[in-house]
Amino acid sequence: MTAKAIFVPITYYTLTVDVSPSSGGDIKVNGTALSSYPNSSTFAQGTSVELRAVPAPGYEFDHWSGVPSDSEKENPTTIPVASATKVTAHFTKPASFPWWLILVGIAAFLLAIVVGRLVYRLTTRRTSIQAH
Repeated sequence: MTAKAIFVPITYYTLTVDVSPSSGGDIKVNGTALSSYPNSSTFAQGTSVELRAVPAPGYEFDHWSGVPSDSEKENPTTIPVASATKVTAHFTKPASFPWWLILVGIAAFLLAIVVGRLVYRLTTRRTSIQAH
């Protein structure tokens, strides 16, 4: 009996990750935080890589680009390495509440009180004048 070993070359691909905007946050690749962006790592073909977007204070994760469309909003997401790939984590600042609306509401409320008192005084004064 003869045994024959067949060796198959392993193909490696580069995974490049980036963040947008640059101050929006960081990415953990397989649990390891990265220190700079864009950042490239090499993985064997068929390897699954977990990407986790970590928003900076004042930001929130929005979506990934460069991942399969069904996982663009998933965080974390796992992607298979099948070719050289560039993935970007997109962060946004949450919409802030328009605080000026509260000021307008308070001003309108106070104006309504002042006008209401004025109307009340005029109507009670008119009524007391007519009563005499």
